[in-house]
Amino acid sequence: MKDQTCLPTINEVNVVITPPRLFQLRMKPVKCIIPDHMSAKYNQGILTKLASKPCYPEYSLGETSTEHRFNTTLLPDALSNCFKHKPRKFGYSVNGDLVLSGYSVAGYECRLPELMNVSSAQFFFHQLEKSNWIDDATRLINIEFTMYNPAAGLFAVVRVVFERSAYGILVPWRDIIILDIDRRNKPDYLKNIATQGVLITFVCYYLVQLVTEYIAHGAKCCGEFWNILEAVNMLMFVLYSLLTLMGYQYLEHEKQTETIDYVDVAYPFEMAEWVLTMNMILSVMVVFKHIRVSKRLALLLTTCRMSAKSLCSMLLVTLIFVTGFTLSLYIGFGHRVYGLRNFTTSFVTLLFSVFNEFEYVDEIVNANRVLGPGILLIY
Repeated sequence: MKDQTCLPTINEVNVVITPPRLFQLRMKPVKCIIPDHMSAKYNQGILTKLASKPCYPEYSLGETSTEHRFNTTLLPDALSNCFKHKPRKFGYSVNGDLVLSGYSVAGYECRLPELMNVSSAQFFFHQLEKSNWIDDATRLINIEFTMYNPAAGLFAVVRVVFERSAYGILVPWRDIIILDIDRRNKPDYLKNIATQGVLITFVCYYLVQLVTEYIAHGAKCCGEFWNILEAVNMLMFVLYSLLTLMGYQYLEHEKQTETIDYVDVAYPFEMAEWVLTMNMILSVMVVFKHIRVSKRLALLLTTCRMSAKSLCSMLLVTLIFVTGFTLSLYIGFGHRVYGLRNFTTSFVTLLFSVFNEFEYVDEIVNANRVLGPGILLIY
């Protein structure tokens, strides 16, 4: 951080340590859709004007624009980088609300000038607006910056995202990633090292146990479910360690650059946390392997094993049931209710309504006061 230029503080304890980065994704123009029946009823001049304008579809990976299609007639020098497409193969992609599969990491990006105040930032964005940096082709706008709290020694990678659909609707949301790196200067550093040492000891012990079982029983133990589950759990611990190591290596690489990109540094650390999240669940499940030693506790496993086929059949029937109602609600209300805008979102909304209140009851009822309550009552 010694070579980083600190920007004005957000408040008394947090400072922005990297200039905010702007990122945009644009779509390639396509031919506008003009139905044949409109030709006989509408003014031909209006239809010709509609057909001559470029139209831009919904976001699709691989269909983003890399061409220079901006209005740069009066483009200031400070904005020139914002209009250049930057191809990137690695980065922390945005998993949006409109596009669940995630957006591309390659697009138009630039950083705001250093040491900006409120008035200069407003002037910068006004210039960007006049240059038509955002138009009908825009599908994603992302503003990223990193804050640091010296009291806690924590970094906060903040991303403010605006998704834009082909209908012109803006969907805003934000994402905050907390980075706890470079712990050597913290008072609990030795405690963390000791905890990690204990964890590594347990991982090594279970790996030795798996190898010992394989030597004793041969390939027979490889087909046992619990041994496979334990092996996957151990491999995920190894993957967690590798991702953490990758994060620190990427940080060392970024130290050699002009400005440390903490957003990309956060990516392997965030992936490591996701892997560790699954590890915690698998670690609990692996406990059932050792429960078999006790005859009383083994009764639970015996009951689950004997009823496995029936439970799987019930699960299949439940999924078919939920899928049918998902299609019903999506077809009937997908164009009116935000939580039913596509099949995937409708399925998740309906599935989680089993554990909580149905969030979009009022919207469905208002859309159709007969069909809406009827479907929900049957469900």
